[in-house]
Amino acid sequence: MDGLTLARSVAEIQCLAGGKIEKIQQPEKDELLFVVHSGGKNERLLISASPENCRVQLTEARPASPVDAPIFLMLLRKYLLNARINSICQPNSDRVVVIEFEALNELRDCTRFFLHCEIMGKHSNIILVDENGRIVDAVRRVSPSMSSVRLILPKLEYSAPPAQDKLDPAKAAAEDFLNVLSDAPRPDKALSAAFFGLSPSIAALLFDRCTAEAKSRPVHSDALEAVSDCLAGFYRNLLNARTVPCIALLPSGGRILLPFRPFGLDCREFSTLGAAADEFYRSRAENESIKRRTAAVERVISNAIQRLERKIEKFNLAICDEAELEKLRHFGELLTANLHALPPRAENAKVLDYYRDPPEYIVIPLDNSVSPADNAQKYYKQYRKGKVVRETAVVQRETAAAELSYLRGLHCDLSNCASESDLNEIRQELVEQGLIRDSS
Repeated sequence: MDGLTLARSVAEIQCLAGGKIEKIQQPEKDELLFVVHSGGKNERLLISASPENCRVQLTEARPASPVDAPIFLMLLRKYLLNARINSICQPNSDRVVVIEFEALNELRDCTRFFLHCEIMGKHSNIILVDENGRIVDAVRRVSPSMSSVRLILPKLEYSAPPAQDKLDPAKAAAEDFLNVLSDAPRPDKALSAAFFGLSPSIAALLFDRCTAEAKSRPVHSDALEAVSDCLAGFYRNLLNARTVPCIALLPSGGRILLPFRPFGLDCREFSTLGAAADEFYRSRAENESIKRRTAAVERVISNAIQRLERKIEKFNLAICDEAELEKLRHFGELLTANLHALPPRAENAKVLDYYRDPPEYIVIPLDNSVSPADNAQKYYKQYRKGKVVRETAVVQRETAAAELSYLRGLHCDLSNCASESDLNEIRQELVEQGLIRDSS
């Protein structure tokens, strides 16, 4: 969740100010769920420090919690259960949300705690700080071996993430936006470099939206002035939760969660950012789950295909040339026909091959440890064995080739798999083939 979307979410969760913490859960190791009684009803505040899905939002989701409560969760319950939320803010409109709590300690004295929700990708964290500015604990501790710049450990003084030399867009006037955009070759990069909470991609979408809105207004003396007015007005609406959240489809085929309707993109609108975020991250989790399961099934199919290819290669080696087989039978017949003329213990036999036209003499290798008659039987035996092996290998090769064709078809279907039901069908076929176990 970028700073702009986070600002819209913070505007939405201001309704929790004054609310009482009824319940705290930790569904995942880096995710917290607060049940807050506010305005006569219970609201759910989700805070995630997951590197891929970091966010702060109101949610309708009811994720299951582990049976054994993690240490950080027990600590939060000790200090924040039954506490009240004093305020929720987003300093400089950056990717940090600070929630102030007012609670009673063991002596029934009023004390304050601050939950710093740092929504910064792989550096995301959730840190509980006491009223003296010291860290109580964090969902992800940072020791000296992990960082020499900023330590996050209990009893240390909390320090905010390194500051950037940028402006707070929520406090900026139209003139501030105009100064940044004037003579800027790339408006998206200029906005991203000058203001907190704007990535270049989001800044580009926001600039396009404001440009389209400016063109729809009465003729303005200066196009950039009109765009700057739109940007300032957009942030006013954003802070009052008056923008329309949506999930937009990007030209690349991906999807993006936005706190506004983008210009020129197909999108699905939602009444609240919490509802949009629920759908966006639910769909993302489902797609990631499908990808993981698809990868596992793909490995099974690929391994089976490789095994069959090796089998077919062995069958091809086992299927010797039919002419070679006939040669063994031919040697046996010639030896049998010339037994009367062959001396015992000979190393080879020179016999007339009457199958050739015209007949000519050929030399047949012999085993001098046995008689010529036994040599003839050995050639017959090799012929019969080779013929059986060849016939069996041909049948097995055809069976393996059919299985290989079937698995390659499944592999192709798997690459086009787009839903859980499609994946389950393929998996069931593999269960029936005995390639994987039936997990049910």
